[in-house]
Amino acid sequence: MNLITMAQSRPNVKKTVRPLVLAAIVISMFMAAIEMTIISTAMPSIVGELGGFSLYS
Repeated sequence: MNLITMAQSRPNVKKTVRPLVLAAIVISMFMAAIEMTIISTAMPSIVGELGGFSLYS
């Protein structure tokens, strides 16, 4: 089996799959960045309420 027959035997992937995958990756990266921003802002308050300033670095 050479490259030509392998390429011909592959099923055709719809052209809309790639943009959807890219959009899902971009959205997940955006959500992770927003979550880190919120957590880093709220962390001193959380640590203060739990009394763990000696452990917070």
